[in-house]
Amino acid sequence: MAKKYQDRTNVKVVTLSTPVIRGEQQISEITLNKPNVLALKGLNLLSVMQLDVNSALELLPRITQPTLTKADLIAMEVDDFTALVSETTAFFVKAEATATDETEA
Repeated sequence: MAKKYQDRTNVKVVTLSTPVIRGEQQISEITLNKPNVLALKGLNLLSVMQLDVNSALELLPRITQPTLTKADLIAMEVDDFTALVSETTAFFVKAEATATDETEA
């Protein structure tokens, strides 16, 4: 299962439970860059926030390092894909809101 998250304001690193294989290269860590308006162009923001798979397949190649292709994402384990999408939606929540939620827990 995908675990380890490094949470910084504009970047999140997700360690995959099952690496993405490209030829002889294994990619086990994906860096998510906070999307800007251009990365969101053509997407329905509500769909992105609702973890819509089609929206995620369009957005993730625009914000991942190394850049994941649509084919990489389609072949990915569900828990890893979900971790990437969940962490992406966290960019849309203000830091103050998450800090308040953590203190209330």
